[in-house]
Amino acid sequence: MQILNKDRIGALIVFTFCIGAWSMLSEMPAEAAFFPRIIIGLAFLLTVIWGASTFSARAGKVVSGSSEESVRFMKNPRNWGIFFICLVVYIVLIDTIGYFTSTVLFISMASFALGFRKFGAITVTVVGFVSFIYFIFVFIFQRPLPVEFFQPQ
Repeated sequence: MQILNKDRIGALIVFTFCIGAWSMLSEMPAEAAFFPRIIIGLAFLLTVIWGASTFSARAGKVVSGSSEESVRFMKNPRNWGIFFICLVVYIVLIDTIGYFTSTVLFISMASFALGFRKFGAITVTVVGFVSFIYFIFVFIFQRPLPVEFFQPQ
């Protein structure tokens, strides 16, 4: 099966999931369904872009970042093992040292262990992701995340 067909099928599956998930939200209170609607709406939008991109003139061509090297990276069992070990350590550390500290360590160390050496890109990713999570959960929803090790409990 060609990659384009797999992408079209994948987009159709995710699209169907989004419709089903959106319909399930009608049973929830409006306040509780607000954040899931944002996530499902974003997933819906990205799925439409994904599906539409399979029909473009460039769809069958290799674009930068889709090289043989990136394919080898994803098919390498060693990389999956490294990621799994980092994930287990991350889960253990969340309650021990706090959510934000362990997230910064996880993204940074997993990226480095997997061979990424663009420190600027890693730093921007870490700061952006942690800031986004802080803004959504702490600032908007006022939901506590696991306390940092340096905060009084």
